[in-house]
Amino acid sequence: MTMRADYAPWHIFFGIVIFLMAICTVVTGLASFIFPLDYPSEALIINFNALATLMFGLVVILAVILPSIY
Repeated sequence: MTMRADYAPWHIFFGIVIFLMAICTVVTGLASFIFPLDYPSEALIINFNALATLMFGLVVILAVILPSIY
């Protein structure tokens, strides 16, 4: 195997780790933004955005992991 092929699994692993840290940062920031709000409609929109971010992260990670399995 070439050097490039040897580093591919590490590249995938660290890419997923960095992506997960970015998703956690977004969700944590949205969660900290909710607490001072007095309006439930704004909190609902922020909760939906956090859920959409988590689902996007799940889809991206599955898209990265599953092709290597099949």
